[in-house]
Amino acid sequence: MSNKIIGIFGWKVTETSYGVTIPYLQYANQFGDVRILGIDEPPNVDLDLLIIPGGADINPNRYKAIPDYYTGKSDPIKEYQDTVILPEYIEMGIPIFGICRGMQTIAVHFGAGLVQNMYHETNENDRSDLVHDVDIVKIDGFTAEKISVNSLHHQCVSYTDFPECLEIVGVYRSKKKNGPYRNSIEIIKHRTLPIWGVQYHPEELENDPFGDKIINELLNHERVYV
Repeated sequence: MSNKIIGIFGWKVTETSYGVTIPYLQYANQFGDVRILGIDEPPNVDLDLLIIPGGADINPNRYKAIPDYYTGKSDPIKEYQDTVILPEYIEMGIPIFGICRGMQTIAVHFGAGLVQNMYHETNENDRSDLVHDVDIVKIDGFTAEKISVNSLHHQCVSYTDFPECLEIVGVYRSKKKNGPYRNSIEIIKHRTLPIWGVQYHPEELENDPFGDKIINELLNHERVYV
C-alpha cells in the first residue's frame, strides 16, 4: 500500500453510526492509508488527498436559489463540512477529489449554481452498470475522448454563471432531443488549484482508469498554500 494518507469526510451512515460506506473505504484504500474525518476534529494537515463523497441534495440557499419541488432534504453534517471545514482544506492547498454531491459542493463553493432536477439515465438495479458516456474535453495528460460511467444523481452543476476559475472537463450529451437540461457537466477541475470533481461514482465501478489517473495526479501534486 502507498504511504499516502487519504481523508474522507464521514457522515451519519445510520441513525446510530457515523463513518463511510464500504465502497468508499475500499476505493480510497487503493491509493493510500484512509482516515475517516469527524465533524469535530480540526483539518488534518497531513492529508495527501481529501475525498468529498456523495449524499443528500445541497441546500439551495447556498447558491441563492428557490427550492425546487423535487429537491430533497439537505444533510446538516455535510453542509457543515462544506461551509466550515472544506474552505480550510482549500486554503491549506490539500488536493481534493469530489464525487457526485462532492463535485457539486466544490462548484457551489466557487460560485456555481445547480440544476435541481434533471432528466438523466440512471442506474436502476446495479450501481456499477455503465449507463451512459461522457465526452472528455482535450486536456494535458489525459488522452481519453470518451468514457462510460454509472449515474446516481438527479442534480448537476449548471452552465449558467459557471465560475471562470473552474474548467469543464467532461460532458454528458443526452440522446433525448427535447428538454432544457439534456446536456450535463460531469467532470470539472480547478484551473490553478489541485481540485477535481466527477459527477459519477467511481467507488462503485470495477474499473475506472480515468478516475484513477485524476487521483494519482492529485497525489503527486506539490502542495501550495492558498
